[in-house]
Amino acid sequence: MTIKHYSIQAILGVALLFFFAACDKIEPSEDGTYTVYSGAVGEWEDSDPVADHTHRVWIEKYTGPRCNNCPTADGVIHDICEQYAGKVIATAIHATQVFGTPIGSSPDLRTDEGEAWCTNFFGTSAAFPSVLLNRQKSGTTYTIINPTSPFTSDIDAIANEEAAVAMNVSSYFDSQVGKISITTSVELLEDIADDMTLTVLFIEDSIVATQKMPNGTENANYIHNHVLRGLVTDKWGFDIDCDKKQGTARKVTLRAELPEGVNIDNCQVVAFVSDKSSRTIYNVATCPIL
Repeated sequence: MTIKHYSIQAILGVALLFFFAACDKIEPSEDGTYTVYSGAVGEWEDSDPVADHTHRVWIEKYTGPRCNNCPTADGVIHDICEQYAGKVIATAIHATQVFGTPIGSSPDLRTDEGEAWCTNFFGTSAAFPSVLLNRQKSGTTYTIINPTSPFTSDIDAIANEEAAVAMNVSSYFDSQVGKISITTSVELLEDIADDMTLTVLFIEDSIVATQKMPNGTENANYIHNHVLRGLVTDKWGFDIDCDKKQGTARKVTLRAELPEGVNIDNCQVVAFVSDKSSRTIYNVATCPIL
């Protein structure tokens, strides 16, 4: 019998290939959920139909502590959230060096994902405050709204349309593993031709940080609400594995740690389904962490 001799380098190379291959798939835990880390996500499975067919609007506001008109926008958006309770979900995304740099010793509320979104949607010359609603476009250009005055007609134009996708999200803190478990269900209410992605993120309320005010003063006790604090998925989401036919219902469970410094008692989960190529959002949902 001929004995083949292999170098240490070759053996190590093969071992590393097996190691990384094994890390590509995350095995489910005993309760059937999956852990999110190193880019790994849960696996899609069949779901019951989603009962709530509300077409909700994501108010994606770009802001920062050095934006002196942003408190005016906060007031407008607060009133809209009360007027359209259950139909709108607001998220404040702090971004850019010009507007997002914290004042004094206040916390830096910017995120890498928020910066990437801002650059993608507004280029290098963003003017804050600016709002996108479900990332809708006029032709190939994103429809940007100045939120310093009411924009209810723009909300109505989306919310009054029939939803193409129904969705809900629920979450709880799993004390056994010290992670947030998040389950999102999606049902197609009509045939959809294009690929879809799911994006999941954390927002936090009641953050005290210095803010420039419209009169030029600085308010050291300003309360920032629904602030983007981090993403569970990639910034552009991950593919929804489903038959793109009306009536298809799928769900996925993800697990993730809260970003450092986030108060779980003031935190919510936001999830949205979007068109993979255009980025336009079909629907959005939110929930507290129980």
